[in-house]
Amino acid sequence: MDGSTSRVFSQAFPAWGHLRFMRRRELEEMGFVRDDRLTIECVVNVVLDPVVTAGDAPELDHPPSNILGHLAGLLGDKGTADVTLVVRGEEFAAHRAVLAMRSPVFKAALYGPMKESTDANAGRVAIDGVEPAVFRALLHFIYTDTTAAMDDLDDDDDTAQMIMHLLEAADRYDVERLKLICELMLCKSIAVDTVAATLAMADQHHCQKLKEACIEFLATSKKMEGVMESQGYKKMKLSCPSFMVDLWEIIGRKMTSYSVIPNIYARDKD
Repeated sequence: MDGSTSRVFSQAFPAWGHLRFMRRRELEEMGFVRDDRLTIECVVNVVLDPVVTAGDAPELDHPPSNILGHLAGLLGDKGTADVTLVVRGEEFAAHRAVLAMRSPVFKAALYGPMKESTDANAGRVAIDGVEPAVFRALLHFIYTDTTAAMDDLDDDDDTAQMIMHLLEAADRYDVERLKLICELMLCKSIAVDTVAATLAMADQHHCQKLKEACIEFLATSKKMEGVMESQGYKKMKLSCPSFMVDLWEIIGRKMTSYSVIPNIYARDKD
């Protein structure tokens, strides 16, 4: 046979050649039959369409998400803003959809029944009960999901006050993640002169973790003298007398040295 001869087989023509290609006796005489066997060597090339596998594809890195950057770019953009928020005379350009997406309270004010009682339809909404600097930080978080707006505060006391006011604003507008972040930050910055005010605020805004952290701090008898001298403690005595009773009961159970309790109670009555 000619080694260069080729043939393409298919289902219609599965065989090729002659039925009586050569007599057995001739093959035996030529020595091709050994032990009653005839060995035929052939080369079969199967040609298929190329298949591209996942391993053959070039590896590409997915670009990082940039949606937060785009949202941050909208912050204060008067060209695309569709509502103006007025805080003590200071105006903030904003976007209804972004506010509604991030705050159920803003959603109700801008799209729900509450909008009839505001100037939302006219594109202006007055914001009461919050300072412009605090609202600016709240708005920054709504658009960027970060608290970077407070990075410019140098004084620790100013930072603590800002966080407390921001927590109050986050609770008011139901920005839950910001409220939890502020609560965690305040838990790490409890001090003798601020613990009383922080505790009162934690109780008012239902911040259980912060409340527990303040009580744990107060239960340390060595710090109690300084706490009772703070303005926050004196203010809390006057504004929340019933809460003070509950507070002392909790602290009393946590005190490791009960001998100091009578002296503290006696001083508190003065």
